[in-house]
Parts: sequence; C-alpha cells; structure tokens
Amino acid sequence: MKKGALYRSHENGRALLDETVTLVKTIPYWNVAGAQMISTGAIGAEKIFGSTNLEHIRDYVRQQSADAVVFAIDVLRPIQHHFFRNFLNVEVYDRYTTVLKIFRERCSTKESKLQLALAELEYVKKNLHHMQECDFSQFSMSKSFGGNFDTFYQIKKQVIQERESRLKRSLSSITTAYDEKRKHRTTLEIPTVAIVGYTNSGKTSLIKALSHDNSLRPEDRLFATLDVTTHQITLPSKMKA
Repeated sequence: MKKGALYRSHENGRALLDETVTLVKTIPYWNVAGAQMISTGAIGAEKIFGSTNLEHIRDYVRQQSADAVVFAIDVLRPIQHHFFRNFLNVEVYDRYTTVLKIFRERCSTKESKLQLALAELEYVKKNLHHMQECDFSQFSMSKSFGGNFDTFYQIKKQVIQERESRLKRSLSSITTAYDEKRKHRTTLEIPTVAIVGYTNSGKTSLIKALSHDNSLRPEDRLFATLDVTTHQITLPSKMKA
C-alpha cells in the first residue's frame, strides 16, 4: 500500500487500502494474508519505495508466505511491475489488473467477455508503448524476432490493432441488437429508466424493490453484477416501464 503526497490525509490512504483489500477478497479462492500502509518516495520512480521499506516489504511477504502482492496503485508502469516481480519473487498486481481479474472470474455473457477482452487489450497497448523501459524485453524481442525493438513494436502494434478491430465489430453487432430493442420500446412509448451507480451501492436491491423480481439476488460484494439487465416495473400511474 502506498501513501504520500498524492493523498491529502491518512484517512484517504486508509480508505484506499480498505477498498483494495475488499477488491482482493472479491476474487474467488483469494485470501488476504496481511495489509500495510508504507510511505513512498517518488511514485513515478522504478522502485517507488526507499531501500529500507523495500526490504521491509520483502520480509513481510516472506513472513506471510504470500503468493502475490497487490499494490493500492491504479496502474504500475511496466518497469515497476518488472522490478517488483523480480524483487519479491511473487505475482504482482495493481488495482487495474486486480479489477480485470475479478471481471475475468465473473463475466458470463458474450458482451461482457468482449468488453473484458477490450479492456485487457487497452492495458496491453499502454504497456507496449513503454516496454522499452525494460532491458529484458529488448533482449527477448531481438532473440525472437531477429530485429530491434522498433521492429517488434510495429509487429505487436499491428497484431493488437487487428485484434481490437475484430472485438469491436463483434461488440457492435450486439449493440445493434440492443438498439433495435430500444427503438421498439420507443415506438410503443414505453418509458425507459436507467439505474446507474458505483459498484456495491445497492443498484440490484433497488431494481428488485421496484420490479418485485424475486429472481434477483443482491450480494454485498464489489462487482457482483457485471452484465446489463432489463426489468419491467409498474409506475405509480399504472404505466409500465
């Protein structure tokens, strides 16, 4: 867990740590062995923490016999991820990759799987641009492709763009189907109400209360519902919506 100039108070850092712990607990079969707040140096630096804190983190990870470490940082740079994975000798996650892992465990419909694939691809695209930060990447790329980093980068960029185009076309076909259903409801003059809110804020509970749909099972956990659903309710005016 990091804290420092990025956060205005200890309370904000503690809240971020608590939320990150909750995220990890959301992943099936994952348990939190321990959580700590540790002061940071420059958040953009390769090692983030000072040498004393780095040794403390490594000792703490070993004491807990942890298989992975999750940093309460939105997105680690590739060079940071590479350093911590080698230094700690365990899998390393930031908040973004933790959420992606949750989605990977939870998504079930074709639409949600396509959206997850696009989110993962976006992450790869951003990291690919900075892969030159890691010397090991240049070595492995030159050995595999028989060229330099620029050659590898262009090849990977083209592959990613092609993959992204295919995913977007598939998602677009699903969106088109939704648009047709929406136009049909508009033609019938059926009011449409959207329930929008942060994860685990009670959206499913509210929809269940409004629609009296007993098949809905609200859960007290983050990202319990990933798919968009539609339900019919009766307004006070007796109009259906």
